[in-house]
Amino acid sequence: MLDETKVSTDASPTTANTEIELKLSADSKSLAQVRRTAFWSGSQRAQTRVLDSVYFDTIRHDLRARGFSLRLRKVGRRFRQTLKTAGKAGYFERAEYETDLPEGRPNLTEVPDAAVRAQLEDISPDELKPIFTTHVRRSRKLYQPEEGTAVEIALDEGEVRDDEHAAPLSEIELELKEGPPETLFKMARELSGVIPVRLQTQSKPEIGYSLRDQGKEAWRSAGKIKLDGDMTVEASLDAIIEYCASHVLNNDVCARERMHIEGVHQVRVGLRRLRSGLQLLKKVLPAKQYRWIDGEAKVFAQAYGPAREFDVFREEILPSAAARMSEVGDFAALDEAAARLQDQAYEMVRDALTSSRFTTFMIELMRWRKTRSWRNQTVNARSALLFSPITELSTPILAKRYKSALRKGRGFADLPLEKRHDVRIQIKKLHYATNFFSSLYQPKRRKVFVKRLGALQDDLGHLNDVVTLSEVLGRILERTDTPQSCVAAGCLIGWYEHEIAREDQHLVQGWAAFERATPFWD
Repeated sequence: MLDETKVSTDASPTTANTEIELKLSADSKSLAQVRRTAFWSGSQRAQTRVLDSVYFDTIRHDLRARGFSLRLRKVGRRFRQTLKTAGKAGYFERAEYETDLPEGRPNLTEVPDAAVRAQLEDISPDELKPIFTTHVRRSRKLYQPEEGTAVEIALDEGEVRDDEHAAPLSEIELELKEGPPETLFKMARELSGVIPVRLQTQSKPEIGYSLRDQGKEAWRSAGKIKLDGDMTVEASLDAIIEYCASHVLNNDVCARERMHIEGVHQVRVGLRRLRSGLQLLKKVLPAKQYRWIDGEAKVFAQAYGPAREFDVFREEILPSAAARMSEVGDFAALDEAAARLQDQAYEMVRDALTSSRFTTFMIELMRWRKTRSWRNQTVNARSALLFSPITELSTPILAKRYKSALRKGRGFADLPLEKRHDVRIQIKKLHYATNFFSSLYQPKRRKVFVKRLGALQDDLGHLNDVVTLSEVLGRILERTDTPQSCVAAGCLIGWYEHEIAREDQHLVQGWAAFERATPFWD
């Protein structure tokens, strides 16, 4: 686990209109258990209220697209309008703007912040329509672990509903009222050791919008990270962690509930990117902290590997080959055995994502980022680089990765398969680095290089198919080793070896195109 030592930090302070929250998903039994813990003790009585809220947006969801949610809730004889910004990766650090209104209609002109009003001035009152509602029974109590610190614990049970669908709500909301952010993360970690909880990465508005989407956004790509040339190394590190953690947490429900095969893939990619991003900046990080995060991310990425392998086998590899050679062997038997192994692999995914270890890992990662605990190290020339411009590190890093790839790929056309595998690894490392740093350089210069690099990585990825396919088929044939299924397995391997040989000229040309591309960081 990461060091507990508190360090000086200039992370965003809590202000009167900013809330820092953590949400933990838990069942009703676990919520009841909280009431019997020390977190719920003390002379102050808990307050329980029923909260009914209506969320508004345009039919095009303009507020959502701009990172806002708009809620109206009746308080006494008046209505309280609350406009919130989106949260950070895994925790909710949001600006909140409250206004009391005499009528039950939202009014964006009453938002107290002029800059925010300017962002929304093109949305007329007539465009705002009720999108969904929430009905929540909330019990809350203030927990004060030590002098000068306070966290409000809210136990929420209810539902989110639109015109056609409903989703249950059962969660614990921890809101920092006083003290350093460390207080919030420490409490969440301690709570996860008492009852089974998971990080709740969706806010109530996000759950409401997902109801309307009805699975259209079961999984989410990471998009592109945008670093700025004026950023320090520390600011860039912060952005990279948020980018990768968001990618993981935005897809963990999809992976856990097996809603789409992309879920597991995206979680693995997020973890790999996290490891890659931290490795790029390893020299400025405390060694013990780096090793713990890298080790945990590696453990979980490996745990999801088998599910991804069987997803690819059943969805991409087997169908195309079986369609061409259906009369040769028993491909159906291979598929049936693969399906059973796939089910077992997804049990591993579910166990990993619902484990207290995963919850602890993500809470610690968020605490590490929020409190900037990487500053807890000896001040020297290396650690001082945290406050240098990111371009002082990005350019030499990209140049080093590029030279390593060229060195491994020398004489590419004549390299055997195992040597090309080494090239693939170096190209992959370079691709991760360009993914993080390319926004620091001129778009026109990077366009050709990034395009050719990406195409080459895709082509080289097929080289790993035969090795992976052999391993997957080995596990499948342990379940069904009839002569006809063995024939089908042999046909699959032969087919993919044939495809690699057939595409060799294209691959050689792709390497040559990459070699000719001018590095955009020079």
